Amino acid sequence: MGWATRASNDPIYYGLAAGPVAQVVTSLATLSTEPAVLERWVHLLTGAVAETAGAAVPMAGVSPAAL
Repeated sequence: MGWATRASNDPIYYGLAAGPVAQVVTSLATLSTEPAVLERWVHLLTGAVAETAGAAVPMAGVSPAAL
């Protein structure tokens, strides 16, 4: 009975191990975020957008496709 229980949980353990491996591989295989885009995200996360009252704030040097 112990072997059958362990065997039935194997797909769960494989999935738990595959998730972090896939994240690390994807992170290493992709390009890093452009500094202008990263700066914009920092402003969004810190609430700097509330100061502009919803006005569109252009980002110099960043194409809309990069977002």
